[in-house]
Amino acid sequence: LLELGYTPGDPFPEDEDVKDALSKVIENTSFCGDLLLRFPDVSHKMFKANPNWKLIIKWAISYVNETRILVKPDTTLLELMAQEMKVVPRSPDYVNPYKAQIQQEAEKAKRELEEENQKAIEKA
Repeated sequence: LLELGYTPGDPFPEDEDVKDALSKVIENTSFCGDLLLRFPDVSHKMFKANPNWKLIIKWAISYVNETRILVKPDTTLLELMAQEMKVVPRSPDYVNPYKAQIQQEAEKAKRELEEENQKAIEKA
């Protein structure tokens, strides 16, 4: 894209090669975001083993955001992706429900609630 002369924020390109390159960057960034958010534990291990990938993802998030082509659901994906990667500060209420630790905590809370309900039934 840089070699083809497209700068984020420019009007949507007319040239087919530029359109193709831009769509690949946007699609692959979104796909990577889906994988990162749904499989965070595995993804972070991969990024730790391949530090250059994190740089590429940071660039892609920034580049795609600057194009201003995406609409709200997709921009939300990029925002969550940036928070998960710690590219931007995490909001106080940020939680990735797919993290193993979060799932374990949820299962524990569910079991405790079920135990409390069972005790209440037994007392009644």
